[in-house]
Amino acid sequence: MSGNVVNFLTVKGQPSLVLAHYEKVFMDNDTFEVFPDDHPVVGVYDLQLNLLKKVLLDITSAYPEEPFTLPMAEFGMFFNYGKYEITDHTFNTDDALEFMYSISYFDLMGDKTWNHYFAGNEAGERILSLKYDIVGSAPLQELAGQQDQVALYIGDGAYVNALRMFNIPE
Repeated sequence: MSGNVVNFLTVKGQPSLVLAHYEKVFMDNDTFEVFPDDHPVVGVYDLQLNLLKKVLLDITSAYPEEPFTLPMAEFGMFFNYGKYEITDHTFNTDDALEFMYSISYFDLMGDKTWNHYFAGNEAGERILSLKYDIVGSAPLQELAGQQDQVALYIGDGAYVNALRMFNIPE
């Protein structure tokens, strides 16, 4: 799992330790086979190390017929670290936690990488998806009274062919 494995975040107003890891071994190093039915696990702990919430996120590949395109989970790498990784009432209206994460794809044959971003709920289901081939991002300054925005570079490998601005949480 790429990204930040150990995170200190504020969750529902409380300082929390958040650990992110895979549920099982990710891949067979001899065959490059990604083990099926694996999930990234996000565990939320209080500062006394009591587990408060454990969520298994969905990393189903958008490219199941391409065996050399590897889907790898990322947590803690989104725009404005600490603000959107774990929220409530940002991406939906219920009181449940929401988890921002991505799948980073690596095409072994084409030697290129890109990301798809998701917001998941406590059941591990995707509630929002941003499935453009995102090859980079640029943070934008926060403006009082306006939604946060992020600029995302859409492209193919190292080539950028579009720049899109996205309002968060839309």
